[in-house]
Amino acid sequence: IASLSEPFVEDEEKKGQSAAAIQGRVLLVDDNHDNRQLLSVYLQQAGAEVVLAENGRIGCEKAEAAWREGRAFDVILMDMQMPELDGYGATARLRGAGYKGVVIALTANAMSDDRTRCMRAGCSDYLCKPVRREVLWTSGMPSRMRSTPTKTRLVSVSEVPGGIT
Repeated sequence: IASLSEPFVEDEEKKGQSAAAIQGRVLLVDDNHDNRQLLSVYLQQAGAEVVLAENGRIGCEKAEAAWREGRAFDVILMDMQMPELDGYGATARLRGAGYKGVVIALTANAMSDDRTRCMRAGCSDYLCKPVRREVLWTSGMPSRMRSTPTKTRLVSVSEVPGGIT
C-alpha cells in the first residue's frame, strides 16, 4: 500500500482521465488505519459518503444501526482479517440477522479457496488488496452506485480537507 506521508504522483497517461462517480453510502471496515484512510480518500473523491469502522464488531454495530434506521449502506467493504471479530464472522453475523445488502470482501489472500471462503461467509463479491482505484470503481461498487464518469483532479493526501491523521 502506498505511504500516506508521500505525495500522490499522477501517472502522465492518467492525468485528466475520467473517473467513475459514486453516489451512495459506504461502510469501510478495516483494522489497518492506512488502508481505511487511503480507501476513504478514493471513495470520497468519487463522491461517496464513507463511514469507517476499525473491526468487525464495530462494523456490524454500525451496519445494523443504519439498517434499523432505514439508512442501510449501499455497500460494505469488509476486511477479512481483523482482530476482535474478523470479516468472515462479521459477514456471517450480518447475514444471520437478515441483512441482504452488498458486502464486498477485502483480503490480501488471492487464492481461489480464499474467494470461496469469502462467498461462503456471505460476501457478495471479493477484492484483493492492495485495491487499485480503477478496480474499486469498476468491480467494487454496485452498478446502481456508479454514475456518469466525470473529469476529476487527483489530489495528494495533504490536500484532503481535515487531513489524514
